[in-house]
Amino acid sequence: MTDKITVIIPVFNVEDYLTKCVESVLNQTYKNLEILLINDGSTDSSGSLCDLFELTDSRIRVIHKQNGGLSDARNAGLDAATGEFIAFLDSDDWVDPEMYEVLHDLLILHDADISICRFKNIYNHMIEDGSTGKIAVYDNVGAIKAIAKIENNFFPTHNVWNKLFKSELVKKFRFIKGKIVEDLYFTPRVIQASKKCVYIDKAMHNYLRERPDSIMNAPINLKRIQDELTGFDEFARLLEELRLPEHSLFIKETYLRKLIEFHYHVKNSKAENKDAILKMLEDTFCSNPYRNSKASMGTAIRWKITLFELSPLCSFYARNVVKNVKALRKKNPQKPVIKF
Repeated sequence: MTDKITVIIPVFNVEDYLTKCVESVLNQTYKNLEILLINDGSTDSSGSLCDLFELTDSRIRVIHKQNGGLSDARNAGLDAATGEFIAFLDSDDWVDPEMYEVLHDLLILHDADISICRFKNIYNHMIEDGSTGKIAVYDNVGAIKAIAKIENNFFPTHNVWNKLFKSELVKKFRFIKGKIVEDLYFTPRVIQASKKCVYIDKAMHNYLRERPDSIMNAPINLKRIQDELTGFDEFARLLEELRLPEHSLFIKETYLRKLIEFHYHVKNSKAENKDAILKMLEDTFCSNPYRNSKASMGTAIRWKITLFELSPLCSFYARNVVKNVKALRKKNPQKPVIKF
C-alpha cells in the first residue's frame, strides 16, 4: 500500500450524515489514505464535526472555505490533493470497506487510468444492487460508450464518486463552478483523455436516493433544468465528435425524456415562474432537432414524443392516467399495467 489515495469529500450542512460517510472511509481495508474534508461554508455543525475528525486521525485534513458550491469544493480538493490516486465521495453517501482497495488493485493490475465500480441505490425501504462481479476493460472510446448507453447491465455511469482516478490525469481538469449535475460535464472529458479504464460490476458505493435536502432532491428550478439539458446536449455532441451516432442518439433520447419529465413535474409543482418555465420547455422541444430522430428510438420514447408534439397538456394527462393505474395495481396486482 505504498500508493496514497486522496479521498475528496465536500461538506455542506450534512451534520446528520457526515459521521457515517467519514467512518466508512476510515474503515477502508486500504489504509494509505489522505482524506480531505472540504467544509464549503456550512451553517450547521458540519464544520465542527470536520475539526473533531481531524483530531482523531492523522490522515484527515480539513479545509474551511466560503460557500462556492459542490464543484468549487471539489476543485479545492483537487488543488490540495497529494495522493497518486484521487477519489470523490459525497458527504451523504458511504462506501463499503473494500472499495478503494479493489479499485486500486484493478487499476494497477490492468495498467488503467480510471477504475470504476457499480453502486447501490439506497431507498428508505429498499436497496437496489444488481452486481454480477464481472470485469470489463475499455479503451477511452469504449468507456465513453459504456457510460452513454447501458450494455450487459453494467452501470459505470458519468458520476465521479464510483471511480478512482490517476492523479496525474484528473488534476488536469476542473469542475465547472456553479453547475448542477457537474459530473455530466466533467467525467466524459476526463475519460476521453484517458488511455484505459477498468470496470467491476460490484456495487461498493452506497448512493442515498431519498435525502430530502440534497441537491438532486431539491425543488426543480430553471437553472437545474438548463444545466441538466445542456449537459446532455454537450455529451451528445462529444459522442458525435467521436463518431458514435448510435450512442449519441441514446443521449438525445435521454435529453428529450428529461425535457418531458421536467415539464410534467413543473406543471405539478408550485415552482416560481412556473408558466415561464413551461413555455421555455415547450419552445425548446419545438425547436430541438433531436425529436426528428424518433423513428430510430424505442417505442416508449416515441410515444412520449408524439404525445408531447400533439399537445403538452395531452401528455400531462396521459402521464397522470398511467400514474393512477400504477397506484391501483399496487393495491390490486391482478389489474393490468399501462407503460408510458
